[in-house]
Amino acid sequence: MKERYVLLMLTALGVVLAGCGKSEKVGSFPAFVYTSATSLESYRLAVRSPVFLEKMPCYCGCVQSANPPHRNLKECFIKPDGRFEEHGATCDLCGKIALDAEAWRKEGLSLKEVRARLDAKYQEYGRPTDTPPIE
Repeated sequence: MKERYVLLMLTALGVVLAGCGKSEKVGSFPAFVYTSATSLESYRLAVRSPVFLEKMPCYCGCVQSANPPHRNLKECFIKPDGRFEEHGATCDLCGKIALDAEAWRKEGLSLKEVRARLDAKYQEYGRPTDTPPIE
């Protein structure tokens, strides 16, 4: 009887935990992604919307400091070969830029408008990545 109760409780716990996840599986991110809520949300965004972040620049200096230099905001979170990039987990600015871009997109702004807002808000931080303009 006790074994049946334990089995029932474990099954219930599994169902609850399965419903708690967003779009990624438990353990699908490397440990460094979980350094902050901003980091986690930014990596979730990068996985969910990589093409969107490819069109957005980053202003954190990764165009000069990363090896190889980042070409867009997506590369702060996901390397060109598809592996996760640790840089985005340790750079607060990358996360802020990504989450601002997503918030403005959710407000209904076009890609071009989101890009213009990013440029206006973050240009004082330094040279952006060499992200091509949006036509």
